[in-house]
Amino acid sequence: MLLLALIALTGVIKHLPIAVLGAIIASAAIDLFDVKGLRWLWRTSGPDFVFALVAMAGVVAFGVLKGVLITIVAAGIYLLFRVSRPSDALLGFIPGGGSGLYKLHREPRARPIPGVAVYLVQGSLLFFNIDYVRDRIGWIASRLPQSTRWFIMDAEAVTTIDSTAAAVLAEMIEELEARNLRFGIANLHAQPRELLDRSGILRSIGPDMIFARTDDVLGASAEENRAEPR
Repeated sequence: MLLLALIALTGVIKHLPIAVLGAIIASAAIDLFDVKGLRWLWRTSGPDFVFALVAMAGVVAFGVLKGVLITIVAAGIYLLFRVSRPSDALLGFIPGGGSGLYKLHREPRARPIPGVAVYLVQGSLLFFNIDYVRDRIGWIASRLPQSTRWFIMDAEAVTTIDSTAAAVLAEMIEELEARNLRFGIANLHAQPRELLDRSGILRSIGPDMIFARTDDVLGASAEENRAEPR
């Protein structure tokens, strides 16, 4: 219908007052303004609501293309900030609660594994966040009890590791060894495992400190405790 109007009605449309054409455009713009959607964003996600306001302000102030580009850049900066500081947690078990590890800060019944720190990092390890993860591990390691022997990284959420992160990870392992902490890793995905294998890090960790599941850490730690001389 739009194509037909442009071809057949051009002569008629050109006689319409500018105010009428403006009213048509304004009516179309009002239909595009989704108040219900904005309210839903406000309730659901504060950052997304802010980006919606930025998009509207950018389009009004600078035009459609520039406004959209401004919003994309703002969202990209926010996303980069979020992934550069991945969430993390220390895990523990519930005495008498069966298998499975739980976040210590979320489950009040959970207790640390004796002699073991299990560290969960919730994000891939890449060049722009590995320094933050390194600082977090150093901060946590400095506050562990002196009886702690193992530092296990739960890599369940680590779907990707790049070469920069692998190099820093090798340095972290040496720093933990200087604190008399053996480094181990659990729940490795295929891509991180291949890269860490090619880099030689898995060999330096040792097969006895590579766990298929975090639950296996409990059993291995218990066996080591039984094997220690009294």
